[in-house]
Amino acid sequence: MAVAQQSRKRIFIWAISTLVGGLIGIAYSLVVGGHPKFAFPIACAVFGGVIGFELLYVQQPVGAWLRRLPLSAFITISTLIWTVIIAVSLQIVPRLLGFEEAYGEEYHATTFQQDIAASLAIALILNTVLRIRGLVGGRVLMNFLLGRYHRPLREQRVFLFLDLTDSTRLSEELGDIRVQSLIGRFFFDIAQPIAEYGGETHRYIGDEVVVTWPFSEATKDARCLQCVFDIQDHIAAQSSRYEAEFGVVPR
Repeated sequence: MAVAQQSRKRIFIWAISTLVGGLIGIAYSLVVGGHPKFAFPIACAVFGGVIGFELLYVQQPVGAWLRRLPLSAFITISTLIWTVIIAVSLQIVPRLLGFEEAYGEEYHATTFQQDIAASLAIALILNTVLRIRGLVGGRVLMNFLLGRYHRPLREQRVFLFLDLTDSTRLSEELGDIRVQSLIGRFFFDIAQPIAEYGGETHRYIGDEVVVTWPFSEATKDARCLQCVFDIQDHIAAQSSRYEAEFGVVPR
């Protein structure tokens, strides 16, 4: 049920983002003197491809290697992939829809370079914001940007405390370095279900992670409880990998 719900959510986000991207393409074409009716399908292809890459690759288990990279490498590689998607969309879509005549001979020499430069700049900015948001949470990032932490207020929140069982025994059996690797892998693996249910990682304390939601968000469809069960399922699905690497499955 949770998997199906998350799949529908991803499809909805992808569809809305693609549509919004098309509207942004129209606005951009008006600014640079382009053709809005041609810009819409091209921009839809660009945004649809980029958002699809994020939702179906980066945020999925297959993209774990990319998320584990240092932040600078993560941003650089994903920005380059975004740029490739953009370049392919700018080249392929006009040909598929027969827009070459509208662009004229100058497109590939001038407009294409201009579009790529603008797309690369936007991709770099959005990618940086997106990766930082993934680390600290959208609400925390927004609070930093707005300076909210200088203006305290009272609010209702739900807190979830997750820590590994038998961490002392694990430390004795695995040693300090390996048990820290296990804890780090556990925190990394549970970050995805936490984000999918709208949770914010408040802090890490040893082998414990503290997750929080605004009260209304946590109680909507019992998200805070669903998150716990999804984390258990997520770890269970990767039990063989934990067994192979550490000889134990975290609980």
